[in-house]
Amino acid sequence: MLLGGSDFWSNGIHLNVIEASADPAQESWLNINAIDDLKLEMLNTMSHVVIAACEETPERAAPRRVGQAAALELTQACQPLGAQAAREIGFIDDAFGEDSKSFETELRERATRIAQDPEFRAMLRRKHEARLDAEHATPLASYRAAEFDRMKINFFGFDAAYHEARRRFVFKGNPPPRESSAPILEQIKAGLMATFSPASWRYRRLQSQRR
Repeated sequence: MLLGGSDFWSNGIHLNVIEASADPAQESWLNINAIDDLKLEMLNTMSHVVIAACEETPERAAPRRVGQAAALELTQACQPLGAQAAREIGFIDDAFGEDSKSFETELRERATRIAQDPEFRAMLRRKHEARLDAEHATPLASYRAAEFDRMKINFFGFDAAYHEARRRFVFKGNPPPRESSAPILEQIKAGLMATFSPASWRYRRLQSQRR
């Protein structure tokens, strides 16, 4: 089971660790690689059924759950979505419990029933077959490459919006003044080279627009 803690929610990358690092852009890059490696293992495991009790739904899974139009609206609007509303539109399977304690109690009971189900091995086979079908249709590597093209621009590009938004989030809207702007400027300059390299998404788009 994927669970958050009593006072935090699992968001994939650790913004506090990133903010405290000597090189936030590089630490962001290591974080996004690590969470993608974890998700790859969860999707491909043949020994476990993974229950996501407190985790973001991958962008590639949203259309399958709510349809292409709703998925596009959810991923681009970036607005809060409550548990009950998410269940109503099919974004999550269920929502239950009056508080976190009752939620975890019922969750563990449901997980135990799944693990003890005589059809457990059949569930794993169906999961594996579905994963093979999905991989044949669109390889996971292509989703990762597209995501990393965008993330590289966010982390290393000339627009510092991600870094400023992260600082505001970590310091609850009141970040202390920077000792120096040199590190972020150096990252931005280095990011320009990566952003407009021949292999980058933005470079290929600019080239296609010129034709």
